[in-house]
Amino acid sequence: MFRRRATAKSIGRATAIVLVSLYLLLLRGDVFTLNPAQEASSKYAFDLIGWHLSNSMSKWIHRALRTIPGQAISDSERLALVDEYFRLGNVENDIKGRLNVATSRPTETASEVKRLQDELDRVHRLRHDIRNDVEEALESEISSVARAEGLGLVGELVIPPVDVRLVETPKALITSPRDTIVWQDSVLLDPHMSVESREEIEDALLETEDLSALVLDIGGVATYPASVYNGADLNATLSLMAHEWLHHYLFLRPLGQNMFDSPDMHVLNETVADLGGRELGGIARERIEARMPITVPASLGTTSDILDAAPAPANDFDFRREMQETRRAVDALLAGGEVEIAESYMETRRRMFVDNGHPIRKLNQAYFAFNGTYAESPASVNPIGGEVRRLRDLSPDFGAFISLVSGVSNYAEFLDVLSEVEAAGQSN
Repeated sequence: MFRRRATAKSIGRATAIVLVSLYLLLLRGDVFTLNPAQEASSKYAFDLIGWHLSNSMSKWIHRALRTIPGQAISDSERLALVDEYFRLGNVENDIKGRLNVATSRPTETASEVKRLQDELDRVHRLRHDIRNDVEEALESEISSVARAEGLGLVGELVIPPVDVRLVETPKALITSPRDTIVWQDSVLLDPHMSVESREEIEDALLETEDLSALVLDIGGVATYPASVYNGADLNATLSLMAHEWLHHYLFLRPLGQNMFDSPDMHVLNETVADLGGRELGGIARERIEARMPITVPASLGTTSDILDAAPAPANDFDFRREMQETRRAVDALLAGGEVEIAESYMETRRRMFVDNGHPIRKLNQAYFAFNGTYAESPASVNPIGGEVRRLRDLSPDFGAFISLVSGVSNYAEFLDVLSEVEAAGQSN
């Protein structure tokens, strides 16, 4: 039984890798022609295909080794490693904070900086050593939830299999025209880029191409295995993992296959993955909590703003309301052709956000172009967020919701499905 299931899972994973590889190659377009964003950032380009192939092999080798007699570990042992991984994550984040303070003070001794760096390296190695087992435990949990919801089942197998790598995720360069907010191009870049390098690229694209540009941190990329940010807490990590798996799942269905046909379809896909990822991740978290004590705190952020927004300060500042007010004002100014005034206004508002505990490095058209694809993000004024949530609320369960929404090929079809479900609800 074990061998047959393992073989089926390997076949499913191999199939998914082939499909995602083809998808990534198609997204690269004409490899002989670089767009302005690719040209400006070429020396920091992230090798997406190479990363995807090397990490797939690494995970397969570890899984194979665990099947050797005497090397397998129990579910309880894996869950203990999950707890340890995220406990060490808290320690790692604390050391990073102290190291940033130490390196910013000229009076701090070099020996103290070295001590902190050595300790950070030690904790990082400890997390890395148990990462494979932690990934498999979390993958198994999300697979169980997907299976319970009837998603992607071929017999007892979930297709595509949940496959994730916890890593320092690449950064993303996003560009938008200055006179309107539109996601124009995106490029994945080296995850270890300095702030100076990020701003150098952004400034170059502004000066030479008249483009608004932003290099930002992201929570994950739907490679296969998916790359998911390794610095988040357990709750956020599960949500991010489920988010990226839903992209894999949707890629095999009309909604995902038509993701880039229009801005509305892009927003619809991201919003479904965002909302769905939080729901699936939340269920997985509850299942883990029921089987082991959790020592790490839960996250309060949404998938789309885990890496961008700081915890709200202890005052009455309403980040969501103020950000949506900013977006509406910027849209109005750009519609009137007042580009420079809009940019000056965004900088003024950025400083206000920083003063109220939200350290946004740059607030520009590219910022809104990226965050606007997550319709429930504070930076979005798109009605799709409310529409997706309405369909979820009217669906009898999560599996039924995903089944309905994944079958639409365009935004008009989605609205038709929503209208039909609303009409059926009124008649009952």
